[in-house]
Amino acid sequence: MPPKGKPLPKGEPPAFITTIQGLTVDAGQPMRLESKVKGQNVQCTWYKKKMEIKPDSNFITKFDRGMASLELKSVSAGDSGDYTLTVRNEFGEKSAVASVLVKGGAPKSAAASGKNRQEDDEDAGPTDGPKFGKKPQNHTCIDGDTCVVEFTVIHDVMPEVRFSKGKREIKPGTKVKFDIDAASKTVRISISKLKFSDEGKYCVQLLKPDGQSNEDAFFNIYVKDPKDSNLDFRALLKHKDHKKRKSGDEDPDWGKLKHREKESSQEENIDWPDLKHREKKKKEPPSFKIPLVDVTVEEGVDKEVTFMAEFTVKNPKLVKWQRNRMEIFKGSKDEIIHETYVHKLRITKLSAKDSGRYTLTVDGVSTSANLLIKPKRKEYKFSRRMMESAKWKEGKSAELSLELPEPHLDVIWLKNGTQISADSKLYCVHQSGTTYTLKVSAATLDMAGLYECQVHGDTSKCMVSIDETDYEFMESLTGHEVLQHEACELTVLLNHERPKVRWFRGPKEDSLTEIKPSEKYELISNKLHRTLRIKDCVESDAGLYWCHLGNETSFQRCYASLAIAPEVRFVERLGAKQMAVEKHRVVLETLVENPHNRPVSWYKNGQPITDPRYITKGGLVLDMVDSVQISKSNFKGAKESHLYKYMLTIENCDYVDSASYTCKVGDQETQGTLTITKSMKPPVLDFSMLTDSVTVRVGKKVHLSIPYSANPEPTVTWLFQSSPVLEHMKCTQTSSLIDFLIESASRSDSGMYRVTATNDVGEMWREMMILVIDKAGLPRNLSVAEIWASNVLLRWEAPADDGGYPIGYYTIEMMNVKKSTSWTKIGQSKETEFRVRNLTENSMYRFRVCAHTMDGQGHWTELDKDVTAADPYDPPGGPDGVKVEEFTYHNARLVWSAPASDGGSPITSYVVEMRTGQDSRWTEVGSTGKCEYSIEQLKESTEYMFRVIAVNKMGRSAPALTTASITTKKKLRKPQLDTRDWNDVIKKKEQPFTLSCKYFGVPPPTIEWFKGKSQTLDTLKSQ
Repeated sequence: MPPKGKPLPKGEPPAFITTIQGLTVDAGQPMRLESKVKGQNVQCTWYKKKMEIKPDSNFITKFDRGMASLELKSVSAGDSGDYTLTVRNEFGEKSAVASVLVKGGAPKSAAASGKNRQEDDEDAGPTDGPKFGKKPQNHTCIDGDTCVVEFTVIHDVMPEVRFSKGKREIKPGTKVKFDIDAASKTVRISISKLKFSDEGKYCVQLLKPDGQSNEDAFFNIYVKDPKDSNLDFRALLKHKDHKKRKSGDEDPDWGKLKHREKESSQEENIDWPDLKHREKKKKEPPSFKIPLVDVTVEEGVDKEVTFMAEFTVKNPKLVKWQRNRMEIFKGSKDEIIHETYVHKLRITKLSAKDSGRYTLTVDGVSTSANLLIKPKRKEYKFSRRMMESAKWKEGKSAELSLELPEPHLDVIWLKNGTQISADSKLYCVHQSGTTYTLKVSAATLDMAGLYECQVHGDTSKCMVSIDETDYEFMESLTGHEVLQHEACELTVLLNHERPKVRWFRGPKEDSLTEIKPSEKYELISNKLHRTLRIKDCVESDAGLYWCHLGNETSFQRCYASLAIAPEVRFVERLGAKQMAVEKHRVVLETLVENPHNRPVSWYKNGQPITDPRYITKGGLVLDMVDSVQISKSNFKGAKESHLYKYMLTIENCDYVDSASYTCKVGDQETQGTLTITKSMKPPVLDFSMLTDSVTVRVGKKVHLSIPYSANPEPTVTWLFQSSPVLEHMKCTQTSSLIDFLIESASRSDSGMYRVTATNDVGEMWREMMILVIDKAGLPRNLSVAEIWASNVLLRWEAPADDGGYPIGYYTIEMMNVKKSTSWTKIGQSKETEFRVRNLTENSMYRFRVCAHTMDGQGHWTELDKDVTAADPYDPPGGPDGVKVEEFTYHNARLVWSAPASDGGSPITSYVVEMRTGQDSRWTEVGSTGKCEYSIEQLKESTEYMFRVIAVNKMGRSAPALTTASITTKKKLRKPQLDTRDWNDVIKKKEQPFTLSCKYFGVPPPTIEWFKGKSQTLDTLKSQ
C-alpha cells in the first residue's frame, strides 16, 4: 500500500504488441519463443503446463528492450506442450499461450537437468497421468474396407492403451492391429475387413501404471453398404478431418524469422483488445446418455442376455424394441423393462435364431447393437510349432512364428506365464493367413524368458535369450556459459541405462586429465543421463570437457566448452528506444547481477546526474533503488543475492526530459534513449458551420470543411448510403481540417453521408443529408387512350426523376396543326390522365404534358404523332331479308339476317317497329340481340307492316321493311246452328219445299244434310 497522503500510482497494465507463435521443431534442434511487450516495470514469467519454468542448462529466458524470449538449446519429445508467457506490473497482468510440437526423438526425462531439475520437480508435486493430445474421431467406412483410427498421447512415457467396444475389451489379433510410435506419442488402430456387426461405439483408455484409466475417449464407427454411392454427413466429416490433418502436415517451415524493430512508436502504443465469439446457448435435443452396446455370448454357456440403454428424457411417450426390424413384444422369452430413464430387454432361453441386430427407438431417437451367439469352440493343433529356443540381438527386431490349420483363430501369447497384451508397446501380434507371429521392434535384455502361444487345444513354447548390444551417445555434450561462483552441469544422453562413462578435461585429446568425484566435481547417473556437476565455477574452470563411453566392442567420445561470464552482468538492459507521454510518470530500470555491489551512477546526455529534483517541483528525480532482489526463476544463472534492480524515476515528465540516459555499474554500462511525446486525445470534430441538410442544384459544387483536433492524427472515413463514397467524391485531410468535395453534383449524389474520425483513444462521427435538386424529368409513356370526334383521353406515367421535390400537378397543352403553330394551355391535372373536350371533328391536333414541383415547371413530353378528331366507327347497314315467318289472329314472328356491314363496331341490338294500314306513323315495339322477334297482342283481321333497325356504338342503321304487309286472321270458333226459326213443313206430294237454318263458325264449316239418321241427301241443294 502507498504511504498515507500520497496519491495512488497511475499507469496502464502491460500489453502484447506481438504474441508468441506456435512451433513444430525436430528433436535435437534449438527452439525460441519470443514476444514484444509494452508497459512500465514489466516482469515476465514463463510456464509449461501451469508449472513455472526456471532457467537451467537447457532453458534460457530473457527480457531485453521490451522483447521477452524463451530459448531451448536442444528439444526432445518431452518438451512438446503448451507454453504460457505472463507479463505483469503493479497495474495488472496479461498472458499469451502457444503450442510446441517436437517431431521424432525420445521423451526427455525429468531428471535430465540434474539436481536443480530434480528439486524443481519435487516442488511441483507429482505429474499428471497420460492424457489425449488429439482424440480419436468418428469414422464412416465401406463394408469390407480397413478403418484406421489415430490419436496422440501427452505423457513422458508411452502409457498402456486399452481398446474396447461396449464392455468387451478388444486385443490385437488378425483383425485388429496396433501401431504405436513411442517417439511421437502416436497410436494407430487398424480394423480390417469391416462388417456391419463392427458398427458401434468404441472406447480408448489411457492406463496409469496401477492399471486404472486416467482418461477415456469415445468414438463411433459407421459401416456403409458399398452399393450405396451417396456419402452421408459422417463420411463428409471424416473427409474434412483428413484434410485438416493433411494440411497441418504440409505447413511450410519458415525457419527462424528475425523480428523487425519498428521506428515508429504507434505500434508500441496500440493495445489490441481480446475478441471473443459470442457464445450461444443451445438446447440439447433428446438423446441416449448410454446407448446399446454389442453383446457376444457362447452357445450353451450363456443362458440369457440383457440389453440396456439410458435416455435423457424421463418416462417417454413411445418406446419400441425391434429384432432385425421386427418389433418385439413382451412374452415368456423376451422381457421388456422400463425404469424412468433406463430401458432394458432381457432375452432368455438363447438360441442361434436370437442372433441379429436389436434396435431401441424412444420418441423417434434410435440406438442399435448386435447380438452374436458363437457356436461351441473347436479345438486346434499347431501344424508348425515354434523352435524350442531362440537368440535375439539387443536393440534389433525379432519375431516368433508358427502355423495353424485355419486363419483368424484366437491365440494367446504369454511370456513367463504372463499374457502379452494386444496393445502392448513392446510387442506386436500379427497374423497372415494361417501364420501367427509375435514381433518386437527393438529387443531389450528384460525380454529374455519363456514364450508360449496357446490356441484352444494346443500350446507351443520357445526359450528366448538376448545378446547385449553396443552402447552409444543419443545426445552429446553442449557448450555452456555461467557466471563466476555459479554451478554448471554438463549432461549426455545414452541409448541404455547400464553403461558407465568417464569424464576428462583438457585442450586436446592427447593431453587429458581424468575428473574424479570431489568437493569440486560431482558425477551423477540418472537412468539414461550422465551428468558432470562443477561447483563454484571460477575463471580457471573455463575450457574443454570430454566424456568417454566404451565397452569391449566399441568406444565413443564427445566434448564441449565451458565459458565463465564476468562478475557484473546486465540481465536486463535499458530499452534502446523508450517512449513516454508528457505529464506521465516514467521509470527507467535495469536488472544487474552485481555480487560485490559495485558503485552505480546515472548520466543524462553523457553528464552525471548530481542534483535530484523532487516530484513536488515537477522535475527529474534520481531514485537509486539498492538491494531490490528479483527471483532467479526468470533469468538464467542469476543468484537471488546478487541480482539488483536500479531505477530512475521521472514524475510528470516534459519535453526537456527527452535525452540519452546511461546507467553505469562498475566498469559495465547500459544506454537507452527516452522520447517524450504529446498526450493522446480522442478526435473532436467541429460541426458548428454545418447543418443537418445541405441543398444544391445539379451541376453546382458541394464543398464541406470540418475542423478537428486529435492526437494522434485520426483516420477519417466517409460513407455514402452506408457504402464507401464514389470515385468522383474527393476526401482530403490535413492536420486540423477535413475536406469533402464534389465538383459537379448530380441527382444520383443525393443521400445520407456519414463522416467518422478514429484514433487509438476514441471515435467521433456525424451524419448529414445532401440533396441535389433539378427540374422534374419528362413524363413517361404519353399516349391517347380514346379518340372521338369531339374529345380524346390522354394518359401518361410520372417522371422517373422528380428532381428532388414531390410532383404537384401536370400542365396539358394543345396545338391545332392546320390552323396554328403555337401551343395553347387546355388544363391541369393532379392525376396521370386528362380528357380534352370540344374538339372539331376531322381536325388534326398535337398534345404535350409537363410536371410541376416546388422548383417550377419541368421538361415537356410531346405526343409522338398527331391525332385526328374523328369517331372510330360508322353506323351499321340495314338488316337483310326481313320477313314474317308466321302469324295468327293476335301475334306475328319476324326473322332477318345480320347486315352486311357492322360499321366497324359490333351490333349491340335490333329495334323492331310496326304500323297499321291506315296509320302513317311507325311505333317501336321492342328490341332484341337476336335475328328474330315475336310481336304479341295484335288485332285480328287488321293489316300490319313491320321494319327492323340495327344498332352499334355509332348509332342506328337505315330501317329494313318486310317484303309485304299482312292481315291478321280471325279467331277460330266452333260451328254452331241457330234452330230458333226451324219449324215443321207440311207439303203435298211432289210439291217443292225449302228448309233454312242459320249457322256460324271460323273457319266456315262444311254443310251436310241427312234424312232420318243415316241417309244422306246428296241430291238436295243447300245454300
